[in-house]
Amino acid sequence: MPGNKHHYAMERQWRMLRMIPRHQPGITVSALLERLKREGFSVDRRTLERDLNELGIVFDLVSTEEKRPQLWYWASHANFDIPGISLAEAITLGLLRHILRSLMPKSFIGSLEDRFALADRKLSSHSGNRYSKWTELIAYTPPGLTFIPPSIDSKALDTIQDALLEKRKVTFIYRSPYQDEKKTYTVNPLGIHLQGQRPYFLATVGEHTNVLQFAIQRMGKTEMLSESSIPLPRFSLHEYIGQGHGQFAVGEQIHLQATLTEYLATLLEETPLSTDQKITRSPHKITLTATLHRSWQLDFWLLSQGPAITVIKPTSLRKAVITSLNESIANYSKEK
Repeated sequence: MPGNKHHYAMERQWRMLRMIPRHQPGITVSALLERLKREGFSVDRRTLERDLNELGIVFDLVSTEEKRPQLWYWASHANFDIPGISLAEAITLGLLRHILRSLMPKSFIGSLEDRFALADRKLSSHSGNRYSKWTELIAYTPPGLTFIPPSIDSKALDTIQDALLEKRKVTFIYRSPYQDEKKTYTVNPLGIHLQGQRPYFLATVGEHTNVLQFAIQRMGKTEMLSESSIPLPRFSLHEYIGQGHGQFAVGEQIHLQATLTEYLATLLEETPLSTDQKITRSPHKITLTATLHRSWQLDFWLLSQGPAITVIKPTSLRKAVITSLNESIANYSKEK
C-alpha cells in the first residue's frame, strides 16, 4: 500500500470514480466497497459513504436517495474522463507488454510505453495484493521459432499512417531483398498488415489494380505527397487477408490430403488448419483433409514438419515438396 495516507485516499477516490457507471441503474455502496477491497483498498462503509457524498458535490454524480439500496451513477450530461488505471488493467497490460514486444516492432507499440510504465507503478504500489503477482505466473511463447522484430524507421511508419488516413499518395525508397539495389516508388496506400513479426505496407502503383506488399523495414526516405491517392474499388483489407494473401498465396484454394503421425494429428485436432479439416484414423494410417490457400507459408510449414506429414494431394504440391526435400538432401551431401 502507498505509505502516504493522503496519496492513498486520493488514489482510492480516483478508483472509485472510475467504478461508478455512466448510466442507470448505477452501483450500490456495498458493490463499490467489495470492488475496492478486491483491488487492495482497506476502507469501511462509513468512509466510503462520506467520500461519495463529498465527491458528489464536486462531480456530476447522481444518487437514488429515495430508493434502498442507494445507487450511484454519473449524470447524463457528465463529460469527465478519469485518468489512471485499475489493478486488473495493470495486470492485463503487464501480460500484453511481453506478448506485444515479442510480436511487434518497437515503433508500433511506442505509444503504449507510458501505459506500461503506469501499470508497473500500479503493481508496485500494490505489492501486498496477491493479484499483483499474476504477471509472474503467466508467460507467453509464440508458436514456432521466435524471431526478433525488425527495426522500423518510425518516421516512415508515421508517414504511412498519416497517408492512409489522409488518403494521399506516398513516395519512398525501397531496398530489394534479393539484390543490392534501391528503387523509388510512388504508390496509393491501402493498409498495413502485420504478418507475425514482419510489417507490410499494402499499396498499388499508378492506375494498376494489383496489390503490392512492401516490407516496412526495407523502406527508406518516405514522404507523403499532396496528391490524393487513387482508391481501389471494393478493396477490403480483411477480405484480402482472408483470401490468403497475408500468407503470400501463390494460387487458388487447394484440397489438401495427407497422412500424419499420431503426435501431429493430436496437435491439429486441437488447433485445426481450416474450418473443414477432417482427421480420420484407420488401423494403418491417419489421414488429414483440409481446404487451404496454396501459399509460401503452407509450403514452409509442410517442410518444417519433416516425416510427421506426407502430402498425397494435390499432385503439384506433393511434387514441390519432394523437389525441395531432394534439393535439401543434395545440399547436405555436398562436400564441405
